[in-house]
Amino acid sequence: MMKHILFFLIGLFFFFADSRATTDKGTSDKDFTYWNKLLNYDLSSDGNWVFWRIQYEKNKDTLYIRNTRNGKQYQFASASMPEFSKDGQWIAFSIPAREKTKDSSIPYQIKAIRLTDGKEKVFSDAERFSFSPNGKFLILFSNQGGSPTTLLYKLNSEQSKLIVGMGDYAFSLDGKYLVYAVHSKIDSGISQIELTDLSNFQTSLPDLPKGQYTSIKWTSHGVIMMKSRPENDILVWNPMHRHVNVLSQTIRQCMPVGMEISLHKNPVWSADGKTLFFGISRRRQTITRKESNVEVWHWKDHQIISRQHDRYYENLMKSDFCMWRPQEDRWERLKDSTMCRAYASANGNYILCFNDRRYLPQFREPLCDIKLKNRLNEHCLSILDSSAIYPRFSLKEKYVYFFKDGRWVFVHTLTGRSDSVFLGADRPLVNTSYDGVVGVAPSWGSLGFIDDDKTFLFYDEYDLWSVRLPEMKYKRLTHGRESGIQFRKLGNEPITLNNNLILIGHSRDGQTGIYRYSADRKHVRLLHGRKSYSRIAWDAKKQNCLFAEEDNTESPKLYFSSDNGKSVQLIASTAKPVYRPKIRKSVLISYPGARGKMLHGALFFPSDYQPGRKYPMIVRLYERQSQQLDNFVYPSSRDAYNTMNYVLEGYFVFLPDIDYEVNRPGQSAVVCVRNAVDSVLHQILDVDAARIGVIGHSWGAYQSVYLSACTSLFAAAIAGAPLTNLVSMYNSVYWENGKTNQELFETGQARMRRPWWEIPDQYQANSPIFCARQIKSPLLLSFGTDDKAVDWRQGLELYITMRRLRKPCILLAYPNEGHTISEETNERDQMRRFMEFFSTYLKGTSAPSWIEYGSPYQEPWNASSTDALPAQSSGK
Repeated sequence: MMKHILFFLIGLFFFFADSRATTDKGTSDKDFTYWNKLLNYDLSSDGNWVFWRIQYEKNKDTLYIRNTRNGKQYQFASASMPEFSKDGQWIAFSIPAREKTKDSSIPYQIKAIRLTDGKEKVFSDAERFSFSPNGKFLILFSNQGGSPTTLLYKLNSEQSKLIVGMGDYAFSLDGKYLVYAVHSKIDSGISQIELTDLSNFQTSLPDLPKGQYTSIKWTSHGVIMMKSRPENDILVWNPMHRHVNVLSQTIRQCMPVGMEISLHKNPVWSADGKTLFFGISRRRQTITRKESNVEVWHWKDHQIISRQHDRYYENLMKSDFCMWRPQEDRWERLKDSTMCRAYASANGNYILCFNDRRYLPQFREPLCDIKLKNRLNEHCLSILDSSAIYPRFSLKEKYVYFFKDGRWVFVHTLTGRSDSVFLGADRPLVNTSYDGVVGVAPSWGSLGFIDDDKTFLFYDEYDLWSVRLPEMKYKRLTHGRESGIQFRKLGNEPITLNNNLILIGHSRDGQTGIYRYSADRKHVRLLHGRKSYSRIAWDAKKQNCLFAEEDNTESPKLYFSSDNGKSVQLIASTAKPVYRPKIRKSVLISYPGARGKMLHGALFFPSDYQPGRKYPMIVRLYERQSQQLDNFVYPSSRDAYNTMNYVLEGYFVFLPDIDYEVNRPGQSAVVCVRNAVDSVLHQILDVDAARIGVIGHSWGAYQSVYLSACTSLFAAAIAGAPLTNLVSMYNSVYWENGKTNQELFETGQARMRRPWWEIPDQYQANSPIFCARQIKSPLLLSFGTDDKAVDWRQGLELYITMRRLRKPCILLAYPNEGHTISEETNERDQMRRFMEFFSTYLKGTSAPSWIEYGSPYQEPWNASSTDALPAQSSGK
């Protein structure tokens, strides 16, 4: 009998030991248990080859290269930085060196493969590489032994040229020449410009001013070169005509006292190539620091000292806008002392002048008076007064345009005449989802001007529109309103109204579609479904594409599509061929928000969900999150807010959208979240209303704490870096950038449009600290003690208040961590503690000692200290 009891106890010991080990690890074992991770991928310009990288576990990944026509495939373990040549004939990447030699300390080497026949070339001792724009050359860089060397390699002929000490470089636009700077071994302040003919590697040394050249750019109007020694200068050189223009020779004695040509503003040509825009800034030698360490924070400062300190080097680099006409040997300072900013039109004939002087110091959105200056006749036209709007020039400089009072406004630069675009009250151009506090309501967006400034493209809520100027003839280019689809342009390439224009459409029910534009509005649907589509890579002709598809139940799959989406080929799947927990399709929940508009939330089901069984739910808060409905989230043992982590642990997870009323951020969140949770409970009967937890970080954490005080929805709350006292937070510094939090409150996320002394009741009513007596659920706070966004004293205020009220509250303080916990050990610790906290209060598991008793600074407990005595359990 005793033997049976002994075996039973031993078995029980191993059972609990195993359970404890699993709990301690949390989801760490699941990071790569069920799914691999898709890293970068791309399609060659001819559409014949694809590459992709798969990560199988930490520090283990593989590069795959496949022919889309015949399936021929290569693979390389631990390869990185893959890149196709621009002509699609080669691919190069970095791979680990097989073994280090005495002469080499570089652990990687570069491998290049000719895709047509599989010929390989390995370059040892190369740290990085770059293809030439035409794909004919490979440039390999090494800095072994502190001596920079560059190998210029002609891919198909295997000719090469070794260059020692090469700095910046540029290829000619036709790919026939390479210009570069070679730094002198004798004089570090001198570099020689060299020009290499790429057909035969013959190198010439042009006769150019001596100096240290820091930037080289080959343009259609000449080679622009910047040099820093013996003085800052800009040169425009025409290698074919052997002619050079030097900016300093044009300026001569006309440079303002204490100023110099700026090397921090890249020179840019005007559209016609006659004008080069550049900047001048204060000479570095004239800027001195005060000897005393004392900081004088003066009430008249335009920016507080912390902001001045944060922007010290940026202010040193700040430049005044200038123009140079090399062929006319003439220059002009476009920004004068009356302007805070100046922007030029495409050819420099018009200047937008911004003046903020009468509004300094500024505490809200930056206001300016804006004038349009005609440089041809010096005439100035007032465009906007006391405005936070930023007008822009059209491409051909015919118009200045901006959005104001629900209309797109166009000011004709030559005549000053104004026109406006408005579709009527039933098709508002104002973004009706905007819930910010700044009085300038944004538009739904625009794509700007095309067709030599004759056509302007803009959006309403659903569709893309064009208006023909000056006739003001409107045309709707998509048909989204009738079908409830919001159409938008996909990608950042220049707009063209032809079948190369790709659109993305989002419908009210969460469906996503990718379309090829058609002028008759019968757009070709390439992809469609309750899916999320990652970056779409196209070939040069936009006939074939490579894309990743996912939803919340399936990890990314990589597909190759051709023939306008009629042929779709699976390239790779990231799901492992093992048993995986079953994950149900997410659900879109609808409910009314604080402003009466319908909002949405994304609800995720627990893994291996069994209808009819009650489950706990975690509500994760921020602002708008429903767009994550069909995103696949990889589990992570380092992310304490990870949706999949909680799904795999048997929780419903709900991500509601929240909109806000001005001066009522917390109260607005209460309305939205209460309605959202009520809708979930009404639609999904398997959510246990008595076991709902709430979690959030930063702004989401503020709402988590506030909702714990003002509702009885939650059985437990976790808040990472929350604002807790809006008054003290308002009167503090946002140390990330040195600004005061006053601006953040009155113009940003906090949505408190007026200072606390004008509306003290609203500040108090929306501060968790003043509602602490109403908090009923156990609260876990987490902060980095070096948080420069939300000072961790915000957490201390609430913790000390809760402790005095004898309410269950734990504060995790991670030394030397910032606004987000980032050191791996701390990330894992936070993840584990969050899981244990929710498990204790939402699943009823036994509370670990740190929840039950805390973790005193001096262990074992010192019986003489009252604070060290075990507190009464607050767990279930």
